[in-house]
Amino acid sequence: VYQTQDGSLTYESTVHGNIGRFDTRGTFMSILSRARISLVSSPAFDDGRDFGEGFDFFTPRFFESAAMGCYMLGRYSMNQEAEKLKIASVCPFVENQMQLENLLKERLQATSFFQEEVCRKFVEENRTSKRAEALKGYLSAQGIEV
Repeated sequence: VYQTQDGSLTYESTVHGNIGRFDTRGTFMSILSRARISLVSSPAFDDGRDFGEGFDFFTPRFFESAAMGCYMLGRYSMNQEAEKLKIASVCPFVENQMQLENLLKERLQATSFFQEEVCRKFVEENRTSKRAEALKGYLSAQGIEV
């Protein structure tokens, strides 16, 4: 299943054709929860969207996919944020077509979700509350009261 390129939030299935418009958070999360694999990428990777100054980031899709129990396969910048978030623990970086095909086969043939504990830990470590506490600690270390 993939989003059409016309910006209408309409989705196509390679098996069932047009499966409709998913324009609310609830309907999108519902379709994501039924996916076994989520293909993800950071916006500026592979000459995608340029935010200037070499800025690239991890979109909510990484976190949504982990929360919904999807295997992720991705292409993203190997930067400090990737290390801090431990993105590689939940999302292998796909180098080429052959690797993509092998990882797809492996994950589609899996009889159980073998990354369940890793995804659970990733989601827990990246909760907004945890990030807010880390930010407070950083600001406090800089002498800024919160």
